[in-house]
Amino acid sequence: MQIPSQLPGDKIPPTAKIKTYPVQDFNKWVWIFIGEQEKANEVQPTNIAEMNEWPFTYKSYTIKADLETTAESLIDPYHIAYVHRNSIKSFMGQIQEHPADFNLKILDDGVEGFYKRANVGTIAEKTYFGNEESIGTRIRFYYPNISRLEIRFKQRILLILEHVYQVDDEHVNMMQITLWKNIFSKLPAFAKYFMGKKSEKIVTEDIDFLASNQKILSRTKDNLHEVSVKGDEVSLSFRRFWRKKLQGE
Repeated sequence: MQIPSQLPGDKIPPTAKIKTYPVQDFNKWVWIFIGEQEKANEVQPTNIAEMNEWPFTYKSYTIKADLETTAESLIDPYHIAYVHRNSIKSFMGQIQEHPADFNLKILDDGVEGFYKRANVGTIAEKTYFGNEESIGTRIRFYYPNISRLEIRFKQRILLILEHVYQVDDEHVNMMQITLWKNIFSKLPAFAKYFMGKKSEKIVTEDIDFLASNQKILSRTKDNLHEVSVKGDEVSLSFRRFWRKKLQGE
């Protein structure tokens, strides 16, 4: 170690140091444990094996948004048809069952569910992805900050992950990772370019929604009156789980 203007052999000031944290390279993510170091071995990183097996693209965004709403947004089943009507359109299908059965389970480390979206894709989409009647959809939230949306066609899979954390009182960072299996597999460079551009457009729509939502939350603060219906089952389950965890229950 060398310090500018310090002569060779001079003693390094005892305060010239930084705190270190246990680090683990797992499934192409670098995990840093910032809790009590003696407990580092008791906590295992979230196991998303697809990161080692499938091609992926990713991008990080720092946005003005509410952390809870951002963490929930990916697994909200109904927002796709409205927030992403200009990007996803019919590609991921539509929920036509009212109310839908989301087969939700509350786990120790999060929430998971499975439901079906009606295959309403275009002729071109059905030719490539399959013309099955429905598209299997899995949702998962890993506490404290990873959301997962998995769309399964007959032979192809699209997987979206979002990792979120609070930056300051107003901003949230969201890392979106898009993975795929058997999609444009003979054109890997094109697949990565296509998925990257599509993901950016989708996230842009999410950012607009989250920013608008943040303005409403800031304006209403503690006087917000929420109106929920059966279709909000996923959101309500997520919020109950999330808030209990934050309260240490």
